[in-house]
Amino acid sequence: MNNVLGIPSLRIAVTEKCNLDCEYCPRDGDSYRIHGKKLLQKNEFVKIINLAYGVGIRHFSITGGEPLKVPEITFAIAETIKKLPEVKYLRLNTNGILLQNYANNIKKNGFDKVKVSLDSLKKTKNTELTLRGLAEIKKRNIPIRINMVVSKKNADEIFEMIKFCEENEFELKLFDITYYRDCNSANPKFWRENYFSLLPLLQELKKKYGNPEMVLSVGGYGNPMPVFKQNSQSPIRLRISEQEARYVEQCKICPDYMCQDGFCNITLSTDGNLKTCRPEGLDFGLSMVKDGQLLSNQEITKKFSKVIDLFKSSRKTMRSLGKMSSSWEEAKNI
Repeated sequence: MNNVLGIPSLRIAVTEKCNLDCEYCPRDGDSYRIHGKKLLQKNEFVKIINLAYGVGIRHFSITGGEPLKVPEITFAIAETIKKLPEVKYLRLNTNGILLQNYANNIKKNGFDKVKVSLDSLKKTKNTELTLRGLAEIKKRNIPIRINMVVSKKNADEIFEMIKFCEENEFELKLFDITYYRDCNSANPKFWRENYFSLLPLLQELKKKYGNPEMVLSVGGYGNPMPVFKQNSQSPIRLRISEQEARYVEQCKICPDYMCQDGFCNITLSTDGNLKTCRPEGLDFGLSMVKDGQLLSNQEITKKFSKVIDLFKSSRKTMRSLGKMSSSWEEAKNI
């Protein structure tokens, strides 16, 4: 793994709205908690993206909520990004329900990968819609990654999902449940009944596939993730949040220190805030909006430079279950 910290990726949360109600998701999706009354408009997203590119960001993901609920924003941003030279990737994070409707738009706008949340292959109306959408994306030769959040409810389906991804030449990423203050994962009963550690699975996969390659998020951040490349088309990646992550000194005063992801990637929230971590975390004064108005180009550029400097100042911290944030530890009660 490269120890030199670089510029992280940018996740763009184009909406807080979703057409599903997953029990482990925070209320406003990747925006987590929307504080501002003003939500960014299409032209404002485009302006911010151009300025993000100007400070060196080259890796972009569009997320939500469900980004395909606001296709006019999602595809306008995609068109903007794909016109920029030397962009490393543009990815779409979706639950897959609307994929079939927008497969042509996704192809036309040049997404490098579609990451689809799919926790089970059991037949339901939503699963059927997602599977049809996956077929349409696959037909257009767009790389696909399945994101599966593993809990005690679906842990017995892991190897069925691995087989499904192998047969379809999809990547697979397995996540453990993330603690958020405003959703079910903050409830001790929910956590005890649902949290499933991926550490035993890691050992099982090692026996089956050999030692994994260890990778980090763009720039060298986040949790070190084991990647099993049983074949070149359908690698298996694990987000195991029990071992280590990156934090800055200020994180120590956060009630959620040590949160599960730490400094992983920058998220532009729907209300114009640059978020440094997945939970609400600390307020580093990185909002792009003041008094209902977008800041000037110069001020926005300064905000991006500040958040990149914060990431570069982060330090790797080894963890164990006993070293997690008190709030998380209390919620899990394990």
